[in-house]
Amino acid sequence: NPWVQSIGHVSAGQQIVWLNDEEQGSLTTTFVAPSSGYYYLELSLSMADDYGIYDVYVNDEKCVSNIDLYSTYYTITDPYFVGYYYFNQNQEIKVKFVATSKNPKSRNYYFGFDYLDIHYSND
Repeated sequence: NPWVQSIGHVSAGQQIVWLNDEEQGSLTTTFVAPSSGYYYLELSLSMADDYGIYDVYVNDEKCVSNIDLYSTYYTITDPYFVGYYYFNQNQEIKVKFVATSKNPKSRNYYFGFDYLDIHYSND
């Protein structure tokens, strides 16, 4: 089960860690759109020597492919642009991370979630 870990290398000093040990394992989180309108989503993930390669889905639509989270040291990714969407007020939005494989150097399929920014846009 995922848990919140306090660690210095992530943006807010905490990350969600998931010790996934299998290809095709998935982790889903949700949020509710505060108002109707257009949003763009951006995320950052953690990297380590035992992290996997992941695809990202929003409401079951694949939006980012093959994010390799392997690194020889703990760090975070640059922000990934996830997509531009129209959401209705109070709509529940599902964001899913699916392990597709792992870097040959990685020891596992682990996963670290740094942040998801939800930006409202009038355009």
